[in-house]
This record gives sequence, structure tokens and C-alpha cells, in this order.
Amino acid sequence: RGRVREVLRLVDENEADAERLYVAEMRVMKEIPHPVGGDRVKTICLRDVKDVLGPYTTWTAYWDRHDEGVFIGGNKAGKGAHIDQVLWSNIGKNWRGYKLVAAWPGGTVSHQVVEDFEDRLF
Repeated sequence: RGRVREVLRLVDENEADAERLYVAEMRVMKEIPHPVGGDRVKTICLRDVKDVLGPYTTWTAYWDRHDEGVFIGGNKAGKGAHIDQVLWSNIGKNWRGYKLVAAWPGGTVSHQVVEDFEDRLF
């Protein structure tokens, strides 16, 4: 809540562009049974890629729905380049707009990318 107040202050003082703000990642606070699979989740989505792919999901990338959030932002808003705080590889879904996905080798190259581009919005 303190962060929200600070951002509102920055917008009021014209130090932040309200159109470019990434507002929130929404999900439920406590795990609930998913309406399709019954697994315990925090997502607010009623159906996702895992449900569409059915038994073929084991042959594809991991489709997280336990901690999956719905990201809210304006037309020009987005989440800058970042390192996810999860120990697995997952792929986010986009309902509107574009999503840039990039991959690079670990080690020196990875460290340089983070150094040069962390939190940069493309």
C-alpha cells in the first residue's frame, strides 16, 4: 500500500507517466481448487493453456497456473526486462498487445544482459 501511495504521489507531481504504469498482478490470496482440474491454485483464470492442451501438456513447456497472475496496466504499460523469481521455466500468456520473449546463454552473457537491460521496457 505504501508503494501505491508513492506512485500516486509521483503521478500527481508529474514525475511519472500514468499511461505507462504497470498496475498490478492479480491472483487470489489463498489457494482454491481450480474449476477444471481441481488442483490447488491461486490463479483467477478459470481456464488456461494446460486445460486446452489436456494430455499433450506433458510434451510442451510448463504452463503454471498455481501462482499465475493476471497483469493489469494501461495501453502503453508493461513489465520491463526481468528475471522471474521462480525456479522453473514458465511462459506467460497475453490477451492483448505484444509480449517479447528472449533467451540467451547463461554465464557471462546472461550477467551482461541483466546489467544492461534490467527493468527496461521495450
